[in-house]
Amino acid sequence: VTVGSIKTKVTARLTKQFQPGAFRFETLAEGMSGTANGLPLAGRTVAAEVVSSFSGTAMTLDKAEFKEILNGTLEAHLQASGTLNPEPLAVDLKLNAELPGPGLLNLVGGMVGDYKFGQTSLRYQGQAQLSNTQAGIKGNLAINRFTVASEKLGVAALRPMSITSDHDLTVMISSERVLARQLALAVHDGERDILTVTLAAPLDLKLADLTAASDTSLQIVAKEFDLTMLKPLLPAAQRDLLQGGTYSSDLTLSLGEGGKLMTLAGQLGLDQLKLQLPASAATADKPAVAAMNLPTLRLRQALKLVIREARTAELSGFTTELQTLDGNKTTSLLAAELAGRLTLPADQTATQAASVLGGDLTVKVMADGQALGGVAGPLMGGDLDLGKTALAY
Repeated sequence: VTVGSIKTKVTARLTKQFQPGAFRFETLAEGMSGTANGLPLAGRTVAAEVVSSFSGTAMTLDKAEFKEILNGTLEAHLQASGTLNPEPLAVDLKLNAELPGPGLLNLVGGMVGDYKFGQTSLRYQGQAQLSNTQAGIKGNLAINRFTVASEKLGVAALRPMSITSDHDLTVMISSERVLARQLALAVHDGERDILTVTLAAPLDLKLADLTAASDTSLQIVAKEFDLTMLKPLLPAAQRDLLQGGTYSSDLTLSLGEGGKLMTLAGQLGLDQLKLQLPASAATADKPAVAAMNLPTLRLRQALKLVIREARTAELSGFTTELQTLDGNKTTSLLAAELAGRLTLPADQTATQAASVLGGDLTVKVMADGQALGGVAGPLMGGDLDLGKTALAY
């Protein structure tokens, strides 16, 4: 790496008591050449500026700014301003970040691996606070055309998507509480929101007593999320296993009665799931096996779980159905229902739950043995012929 020129200017002022009064730092690096982790640096300019003033040990940060420019085009602009006091600790900063292009992300990605971020852009506006008693952050994040790839890891580029998030989170260190005033997340694939997470009302949760919390609910909705978007994240040897499919869910986690009542309810499922078992070469013991496409699958899951005072769990509406799809024909492989109640004795702790839980569960299972064997057999590495067996329990 070669830098043509670096210009730096430092200005400082001392008070009559020889205490820091004001400080200004400016630097400009131009005429770069060479590469950093494979990323060309030619045409890049980096500028930074810090302006601050002091009152005793307390500092007012008027401006902390960083810019990275490529051939006259802004690639990164980071800003911070606020106050910092070391004793007692009190930090209050406004934060702004704008990455119109992937240049800075690619540079950082190259330092930790060989990650490339396509045409990803990012914008963040927020505020961070820190003291001896609490830490918090609030703001909004917008990421457009997000994608990532890694040649070394064999990860092909993800399909571009946009991500937005609004958040207002505080951790009360001294009282061991978490306060979430706002939490919203949305992932968009260019056609629709494929994932949304929404907190209905502020959450005030005591970490030492999870049964003490404000009443609220968190909804998680996924709409026909294309599972093939995850293929680049799978190990290379298993990437061809997933040929298609979508994931959908509508789940709600609710807290009521001051946190004493917790309910998880909703549905989730996989549709048009297509799996292909890989081919294998012949060995001394086994002949060669061609790649095999399994029947197209659909999975439906519904549930309602109610936990009272972290001691009693009531399960109802828990149903599972696995089907094969062949054009307009649907065949049920497996249908199951589960309901009941489990209780943790009052003199036992949650960590002992596995050994002391007691209660009653009702289980119903029905299966088409012939259809189930046609799917389970290849997955188990062989044939599973159950004939026309029908299973019921």
